[in-house]
Amino acid sequence: MENGKDIYFAPVLIPTLCRSKHFIRLMESLKRNTWAKYTDVYVGLDYPPAEKYRQGWQEICDYLDNGDFSCFAKLVVFKRTENYGSARNSSHLIEYAYEHYPCWIRTDDDVEFSPNFLEFEDKCLWEYRNDPDVMFVSGYSYPVSWKANEGATCFKQNFTLSAWGLGFWASKKETYSSYIKSGEMLRDAGTIVKEGYYQRMIDSCFRDYFSSALSYGSQTSLLLICSDVALRAYLACKINIAFRLSYRRPGTMDSTVQANTAPRSRGTGNMRSTSTTHCRRSTRQTASSSSRTIRSVTWRKTSRL
Repeated sequence: MENGKDIYFAPVLIPTLCRSKHFIRLMESLKRNTWAKYTDVYVGLDYPPAEKYRQGWQEICDYLDNGDFSCFAKLVVFKRTENYGSARNSSHLIEYAYEHYPCWIRTDDDVEFSPNFLEFEDKCLWEYRNDPDVMFVSGYSYPVSWKANEGATCFKQNFTLSAWGLGFWASKKETYSSYIKSGEMLRDAGTIVKEGYYQRMIDSCFRDYFSSALSYGSQTSLLLICSDVALRAYLACKINIAFRLSYRRPGTMDSTVQANTAPRSRGTGNMRSTSTTHCRRSTRQTASSSSRTIRSVTWRKTSRL
């Protein structure tokens, strides 16, 4: 499998601007991945729109210019000469990957990955490449209670996803992209309520979706671009996702597992499984509820709950 004949190694796409401490931790965690040597990494380094962003941006520049990245198959940096903005910066990376690769992994820049993250993503992207019911592969599990089979390392569900390590296929992109960008998702908001599809979403996704739906007609709506908000709603209405549950043996996927879809959760709970380790995400939010949430993400092994 490791020679690439029976699997395809997906590139990692990382849009960033100035969050240097988070970005450096992300890159260092990718370096420690067992399959880093097979992986192409693409960084979209945006140009600072104001002076207050320049210090962090310069720190990222220095890190990329002087760091040792020989552990990767390839590192490519798209260093913007003007400010693209978050959406355009990310979209450019995705379009590049779409033209050059059959699949890819996109992540925010504030994530620290477990050492077998790339192996998990690549195995799932290969395993479910021809499954029309699986559109994405998520490397993060929300801390809610799951019901899954003994020894499961992944499962299918259709109510949420995260931008913290998400795998895509080029062959499936048009299916959800056309539905979202055409505005059909916005127009379907009434049906989503009437049919009760929204009940499949966890609370945070539910709130994000309807906040965006209320801006119907606005070109800035997150439901008019392939944002995580739009993709979560797409899952709840349309399809399933291959989702990391836990590891029975690190880096090993049980492709025969029969998935159980968890119900919408009210509040946070604990992930529970029969495996010996799993990954948990830590978050830090700004004090003001009106301020943008800042996520500090840490993947770490923990003992069974």
